[in-house]
Amino acid sequence: RVEPTGIIDYVGICRALADDIREAGGVIRFNEGFVSAREDASGVVVTTDHDELRADVLVNCAGLHSDRVARASGFTPDVRIVPFRGEYF
Repeated sequence: RVEPTGIIDYVGICRALADDIREAGGVIRFNEGFVSAREDASGVVVTTDHDELRADVLVNCAGLHSDRVARASGFTPDVRIVPFRGEYF
């Protein structure tokens, strides 16, 4: 038993965040792949493999793919993410 740990209900957290997004007028879309993004006079145009969307801002929280999303959005990140598992052979 480890005292300082906690149990997190990630499904519950995601549902609460989704509710917050919807209450603020946002839309959550599943099963769409990000292709690119670009700024224009009215905000950001995001192209997916299904559609083109307009937004005020784009928040890149793509985890291990965030450098790819940045490049596909016209930015040149100073770093490149190289994921690996760290096993020894």
